Amino acid sequence: MSDPNPYWKEETSPDGRIKVEYAITEGRMSHEIFSPRITDLQTGRVLLDMLDSNMWDGAVRWLDNGDFDLTIRNYGDDRGRCLPIHVYREDDTFAFGNPPRERERIDTLRRRIEEVFWTWA
Repeated sequence: MSDPNPYWKEETSPDGRIKVEYAITEGRMSHEIFSPRITDLQTGRVLLDMLDSNMWDGAVRWLDNGDFDLTIRNYGDDRGRCLPIHVYREDDTFAFGNPPRERERIDTLRRRIEEVFWTWA
């Protein structure tokens, strides 16, 4: 069965707690950019919303303990950098890096992505 809306995709974590919605836009040479919005379905709180920008591309990998890994790319970055982020659900924090570095509050995630991405090695 084909997707009724080819410009929108969503997925839910295996435990049903987190929903990720992707606005899909086309970039150069038919590349698709998946701009994510991540919502905690228990509280209704949006953890990250990047739907307003077709330059941020994201992918989520679910982990068995309810945490998840998020990889963020910027379509305008000609160096092809990826910013790895680990999200800790038990205390609403996240950490950049693989392995993860110092934890930060989840409500700063969008701002911190924009601050850290361009300096990430």
